Amino acid sequence: MKFQRSMLALMTALIVAGAAGAFTMDQKVVVASQFIHAVRVGAGGYSPEQRVAQINDRLNRIIAHEPLAPSNIQLRRVGSEPAIFVGRYLVTSVTQADAQANNTTPIALARRWLRAYRTVLPQARPDANWGVKAR
Repeated sequence: MKFQRSMLALMTALIVAGAAGAFTMDQKVVVASQFIHAVRVGAGGYSPEQRVAQINDRLNRIIAHEPLAPSNIQLRRVGSEPAIFVGRYLVTSVTQADAQANNTTPIALARRWLRAYRTVLPQARPDANWGVKAR
């Protein structure tokens, strides 16, 4: 039984790594050496690679200026599209084309990306202790 669980965990990790590995580094959003999501399609006149560069620029500003507590990473709307925000800063929106490329809906994809950002971003600045003061 233990062997079966280990094999299942290994297979799952390989499938996830394989899916993430199907893109160039320029199409992956990575923070603290951890994959968050891939940008498969362009939007707003930007190629997937340009969108990732824009997200990375925003994340650099965010990591420097915003609390990275999961509660500060939120899903909001920008027009009709769901979007990921950290504090007052937009990280990215999720378009219908993003959702179609991922075989899901915009809100389902946004929720998936939100979970990933909430998991990974706090690790980008672990010394910040999420703004909680030590006692």
